[in-house]
Amino acid sequence: MGLPHQLRLRGGRRIRQVIRDGRRYPCRLGLLFVLGAEGLGGARLCLGFPRALGTAVVRNRARRRLQEAFRALAPRVRGAWDLVLRARQGAVQVAGDELAGALLEVLARAGVVE
Repeated sequence: MGLPHQLRLRGGRRIRQVIRDGRRYPCRLGLLFVLGAEGLGGARLCLGFPRALGTAVVRNRARRRLQEAFRALAPRVRGAWDLVLRARQGAVQVAGDELAGALLEVLARAGVVE
């Protein structure tokens, strides 16, 4: 199903800016880059999965699982944020219930969720 458009971070220029200027938070899932976004009412997410993580089927399955976990957490976001998650092997290997917990943990550490 994918993320709703209002939760997606698109545009290469803004994604590069978040990676360059944003704060970095390492976690089991990968590396989260966080940058404030003025004028938005929530958070937008961009996911990056390098080919080294596995076949397209494996990467897409992990991407869909992360999107679903983020969609469930979106109402808890306070403030306006642009987020880029550069996935690592842990994002592919983590079980479904642990995935949401790991995402919540790193978002809380970044101050994005309550």
